[in-house]
Amino acid sequence: MAANAGNAPACWATVVPGENPPEGKSLPVDHEIEGTLLAPILHGQQLIALRHNRNGVQALGLYRSTPVEEIVLVTRDSVYRLKAMDKSDPCTNH
Repeated sequence: MAANAGNAPACWATVVPGENPPEGKSLPVDHEIEGTLLAPILHGQQLIALRHNRNGVQALGLYRSTPVEEIVLVTRDSVYRLKAMDKSDPCTNH
């Protein structure tokens, strides 16, 4: 769950695709979207995509995430977790 989501997540049973979540609630955090990326994925920036489906249900629209904190890459034999470097650290500020 986001550190400061602003609102408690709703229960999926109360969410109707294409409609706003119940008053005072945000969409449940555990969801999967399918769509087209509209911008590169960058640390500290929102992921922006043209959403086609949400949890297997057509839900056309613009999707914006909270700022990206970590990127995970998976290869055949490895998993890489990429995090932004601390620019105030002289060892990582090149």
